[in-house]
This record gives sequence, C-alpha cells and structure tokens, in this order.
Amino acid sequence: MDTCVKSRVECDCPEGYIKCSYMKYCVPENRPDMCPYFKTRKCQKMGQDIAYYEDGICRKNTSIAPNQRVCPIGKVLCADLSCKDNYDLCPVTPVLPSNKIRCADQTITSYAFNCPSTVTCPSPDQVVCPDLDCVDNEVYCRRVRTCPASYPYLCANNACAREYEDCTSSVVCGDLKSLCADNVCREDCSY
Repeated sequence: MDTCVKSRVECDCPEGYIKCSYMKYCVPENRPDMCPYFKTRKCQKMGQDIAYYEDGICRKNTSIAPNQRVCPIGKVLCADLSCKDNYDLCPVTPVLPSNKIRCADQTITSYAFNCPSTVTCPSPDQVVCPDLDCVDNEVYCRRVRTCPASYPYLCANNACAREYEDCTSSVVCGDLKSLCADNVCREDCSY
C-alpha cells in the first residue's frame, strides 16, 4: 500500500540496508558502524539544567533539535549527508575505531562536541535540503547540482570535490549552540 510522507527518509530502506535512528539514512546492513553513535555523557554548566540530545550535543532545551536532512525528489540521502541517485552510489566510509565516535556526516572524532553541526530550522516540523534551505516538505528542495567530471564528488554542503576527502568540513558549533539555517551558531534558531 502506498503512503504519502513528508520525506523519503520516512520510507523503509531497500533490502540489504538498515536505517540509522539519527538522521534516518540507510546504510549497508553489514555496516551498522556507519550509523552515528554518541556516547551518553553528563551535561553540566554552572548549575544550569542542560540536556543531552541524540546528536551528542548538550543543549539547554532538548526541543531545540537539529532538523532532518533530506534530498530532492528522486534522490536518496547517503550516510555522509550527500544526495545520490541510489544507495549503491553512496560512499562507504572507513570502519569506526573502537575509541572514537561517528558523527552524522561520517566524520570520526573523539568527542561529540567536535562533530560538524546539523542544521536547526526555525520550525521543528521543517526539513533541511542539501543547500541548507529549511522547507516544509522535500518537494520544495531545489534540484541537486551536477558536478563536472573534473570534480565529480558532490559533498554534503552541495559543493563539488575531486574526492570525498576533499570536501570541506561543516561548521562545528559545539555544546549549547545549534547551527541555524543561515549558517550561524546560536542558542535559539527560531528567529
């Protein structure tokens, strides 16, 4: 039975893939280590009540959460937050060392607050397109750009690069801040 949803990330993964709980992208079922994993940690700052959120960042209010990343119609969301025509074209990233954590964009680090931040939109019901626009439904996302043969890899920030490793890292806001849709770190993105 067909069902209408706000985004393709709400659909089941194809056979041979599993869905990660955070950012809801599909990864090969033999590579669950490609899902972001954040160790639970204590969040404290000068006696304030600060809560840990599923992206591994400590915030004053857990209702101020990053929004779901999506791709335009006809594309799939890969584990590195880029958009491809199908899951077979998504990059497979290195195995996660036991003493590290994997960020939502496949960056590997020792601490969650070093992970590139994912966008928080003005409304919790919005989704984030590849060009970082916040929209009500992925049908409003602009078409994914086509990269030239000399820079064939489309990065998560919608830029083209020669290799996956050449993609520039995203903004890191750290604890207590969110990356707003205008690419600025703030405590509150509901402007």
